[in-house]
Amino acid sequence: MVGPGLAALLVALTLRFRLSRARIQEFLYQWLGLKLSIGTIHQTIHELSALEALMAAVYVAREGPPVVALPLQHAGLLAALRTVCEHHQGSLYPKAHALVVELLNDWKAIFQVLSHPELPLTNNEAERALRHWVILRKLSLGTRTATGSRVFALLASVIDTCCQRGQSPWRYLERAIADRRAGHPPCPPCLGRGSE
Repeated sequence: MVGPGLAALLVALTLRFRLSRARIQEFLYQWLGLKLSIGTIHQTIHELSALEALMAAVYVAREGPPVVALPLQHAGLLAALRTVCEHHQGSLYPKAHALVVELLNDWKAIFQVLSHPELPLTNNEAERALRHWVILRKLSLGTRTATGSRVFALLASVIDTCCQRGQSPWRYLERAIADRRAGHPPCPPCLGRGSE
């Protein structure tokens, strides 16, 4: 019932933009004037999922190099998706325009995983790492100066790096300050003298 181009769009809206079935239904009506039932959208996402096929190909490529490079193997699908995006770039519907602009602007980054299957498929890990800092910034009403913002960002970076490496950020900061007071050059987070 749904062609491969529309199926790819539905999967992108679901996986990349994490839209619910109801939001996808609203988006399709605003953008293309299409009225699809939520059941049809759901079925299409599961049965005709071109992007799921790309994801599956990436997972297989992680096990061993593919015979044909993934960008070449899926060139037709990528070209069709890009054509649809370029065709709707001047859409009068704000949501459609925003989606197409984001896809086209980030095209290389979105599909870089085909050339380098070892890369993560999403940026969820990075988003999760930032989440508590964003919440803290909102609760504290942010900083008042550019210097305060820079200090906040640097401390967040040092604390997260040390925690990811299983080190105490407070011990690192203590050593870094002592080393700088003693005239030693700065060292990378958690690689300082006497790191735990």
